[in-house]
Amino acid sequence: MWLVKKSLAFPTLLLVLLFASLISITPAIASSITCTQKFVTDTKSEVSFTIYTTDCWDTDVPNVVRLQVHVDKLGDDVRNIYDFGFMLSVETSLGGFGERIETYTLMKENDTQIYTFHFNFSHIYLNLNENESTKAIISIMSYWKEDVICTPYDPRYFFYQNISTITINRPADSKPSVSILSPVPNSTVYGTVKIRAATLDDDSGINYVQVKIDDNSWNNMTPSGLYYDYVWNSTNVADGSHNITVRAFDKLGNQNNKTISIIVKNIERTNYENQESSENIYSSKLSYIVAYLYDVLCFYKVLFIIFVTGIAILSIIVHFRKKSMKKITSI
Repeated sequence: MWLVKKSLAFPTLLLVLLFASLISITPAIASSITCTQKFVTDTKSEVSFTIYTTDCWDTDVPNVVRLQVHVDKLGDDVRNIYDFGFMLSVETSLGGFGERIETYTLMKENDTQIYTFHFNFSHIYLNLNENESTKAIISIMSYWKEDVICTPYDPRYFFYQNISTITINRPADSKPSVSILSPVPNSTVYGTVKIRAATLDDDSGINYVQVKIDDNSWNNMTPSGLYYDYVWNSTNVADGSHNITVRAFDKLGNQNNKTISIIVKNIERTNYENQESSENIYSSKLSYIVAYLYDVLCFYKVLFIIFVTGIAILSIIVHFRKKSMKKITSI
């Protein structure tokens, strides 16, 4: 009896462990919705459309809808289905937004294809205050052709259906958006650095914006049109990697931060500038000497030309003078 119990203990333990692992890897989707609609063509082909999403969406973030298309069976004399087109739309009281996907993949009986759609509704577009919501309807429009044997044309079918109703909610305590425009993350800076940030809060507006370097104290940034600026002297820190953090507060007290890393190289830059300056001085001196020698050569070249010209003129004068003297003597 003990041997029987012992022999059953190990398989039982394996089953328990397998069940526990299945529970641990199966995600719980508390607010998920699954809706299936089936369409039957004139040739008795059956195509089902199933969507997977959540029943409550948040504004200003991507919300995902997965669409599964399955061919349950093909109709009489139908070889396959092709030339797909899908339009998934979300309609609200203020209008809607659609996303279109097309494919020409052939689908045979029992084939399944899955498509992913992303929807992002702005709370400004929906005119929602914090913690307010609105209803929306998810609809699907699809078209495709059946490849039918021995027919002069392939029939085209359309399917349109409201799939599900969802809630679009704007969460409470929304934070202002913050982005650092300059300097660029992981860039090299030196000397005086202009830090520029862009912030936005559509609820109460921006109250003030601050910046700090590493763990140093916060400094107020100056409004400059749509941006906030701060001039930082990078020579006050050691060369190397440093963090720039910008935080923004709206008028309701909500806060949001943005941090980037930059590299400071002041000593290396100074050495380079000194070397460049000395090279420029040497180059300037050399250029001066070359220019001086050129001027001297040009001066003596002019004197030489004048001297040669004078000799030539003098020789001509002497030649004609001798010739005239010979004429006088012969007379």
